[in-house]
Amino acid sequence: TVNNDHYGKDPAQPSIGHPIKSDSRYGTQAGPPSAISDNDMWGVRDLLLAGFDALFMTPGSQGAVQVQEGATRLAKLLPEVHPVEECRTRIGKIAEKSPVAASDRKFVAKVAAESWACLPAKFSEDSFKAKWATDQAVYPETKTGTMGAWAYRNPDV
Repeated sequence: TVNNDHYGKDPAQPSIGHPIKSDSRYGTQAGPPSAISDNDMWGVRDLLLAGFDALFMTPGSQGAVQVQEGATRLAKLLPEVHPVEECRTRIGKIAEKSPVAASDRKFVAKVAAESWACLPAKFSEDSFKAKWATDQAVYPETKTGTMGAWAYRNPDV
């Protein structure tokens, strides 16, 4: 379980939850691992979706297919490895109901959505100003250009 001691009285408060300190080399730097809260796991969703979308890879290439299969495997593993117990349980229910192909965007999208909803803050797409859209094309660079992916890094809550 992730440490929530520093997080305050309300574990559902929608905050990243860890102290940020200034670092002149990189702008900001996160606090120590002991400052990690359950809500810090919000990035799992984007890892799944951006991973499946195989950013910056040639559509249909062997590498893109392998990356999509890897994202699907990660989604299948989350019921065992997600650090938040509630998420392991809820994602496990999705995995039990879903026959999954080697590369399955619908399954990955369901798991990705649940990986936000299962956190104490109950994140949704409305929680973030910039987020990786679940309805984007498999290769979003065809719509937004590959640099469009930069809009999804370090989202504001």
